[in-house]
Amino acid sequence: MVITGDTKYIRSIFAFYPFTTLVIVYHSILRAAGDTKTPMYVDIISNAYNVLMNYILIFGKFGFPELGVLGAGIATGTSYVTAFAVYWLLQAGNKLITHPVYSMNVRYRLDTVKKMFTIGIPAGIEMAMWSFASIIFTVMIPKCRCSSIS
Repeated sequence: MVITGDTKYIRSIFAFYPFTTLVIVYHSILRAAGDTKTPMYVDIISNAYNVLMNYILIFGKFGFPELGVLGAGIATGTSYVTAFAVYWLLQAGNKLITHPVYSMNVRYRLDTVKKMFTIGIPAGIEMAMWSFASIIFTVMIPKCRCSSIS
């Protein structure tokens, strides 16, 4: 079986999907709480890392092996790990506007819970549709075998 460049890229990206999901959750929570700057700054850090690592891993610079398309996938995947690490450090340092509640004695108001579901269910459906479309395209692209796509 021959594994083409696009398959290597997609497999390397899938290896980091748990971190991608966690970053999306952090982004969503902070934006819903009214903080749009922190996700933007984390994205700037993550994208800068991605660009740098793409250059290093694709072309084999600074002593790293030349990995081509696989290097692009690894760089992109590890950029999500970097974003998660930044969020984790911010969370550990209490620098985020949201904080997890660890008490079991939390009282929930019914009107607040209804509002959460009113907002959350449509948002969740939208995210599920985007994720489903992403999976479909991810499956379709390697089957295309068009060199111009990858």
